[in-house]
Amino acid sequence: MGTALLILLETLYDCHVSGIILIGCDYLSIRSSLNNRIPHVWIDCNDAPEDTQHICQVQSDQYVAGQMAADLFFRKGSRRPLVFCGSRHTHRDKDRISGFCSVYENKGYPVSDRQICFLPEIKPHVVESQDMVRYLLTKGEFFDGIFAISDGRAIGAYLGLREHGIRIPEAVKLMAFDGIAEANVSVLNITSIHQNVNLITRRACETLIELIKGNPIEEKRILVPTDILSGQTV
Repeated sequence: MGTALLILLETLYDCHVSGIILIGCDYLSIRSSLNNRIPHVWIDCNDAPEDTQHICQVQSDQYVAGQMAADLFFRKGSRRPLVFCGSRHTHRDKDRISGFCSVYENKGYPVSDRQICFLPEIKPHVVESQDMVRYLLTKGEFFDGIFAISDGRAIGAYLGLREHGIRIPEAVKLMAFDGIAEANVSVLNITSIHQNVNLITRRACETLIELIKGNPIEEKRILVPTDILSGQTV
């Protein structure tokens, strides 16, 4: 993606654009190639906040989103949940997991390392999660919830649980982190953390307009609240 992104940026610079919004892109790996005369705003920058404090960026409040998921799980009776995520998890994934674990820690049910399932990201997310559920159930592991860091992983977990006759949400609660709302709008109707994409894009556009006008930006890192999209799995 790095080379393709640099070519795209050069093309945009040649077109004399007034500003650019980058979505899900690096900053550190391309900063030396950026045109400093043109303002840039990042949505979901791939680099950690501590390394990008001086750039303008907008993203969902990942930490609080994880807390919201855990709070709902706990209120619904889940005491030993698992977290499904990829082995190359981003700083956003880490924030979601940290927020989720903080709630259980405060409730006196700390989440152990064994409950965080890092899936290898070799096969499609749906397949990997389904395989992991099969493995855990065959091994006799007890769990009563799965917080999946992506929609695809949630769908795979759902299929694996149903394949073994596990009742959802009675025996195991399941929640997705909504990226494309695939889990919720499907016939599976999986409960999901919902990102406010409209507000994220609006705040990014507002910030870019202010930069184009030459106005100072007081809040360089904007965190947008999430909410829970109701489903039938928690």
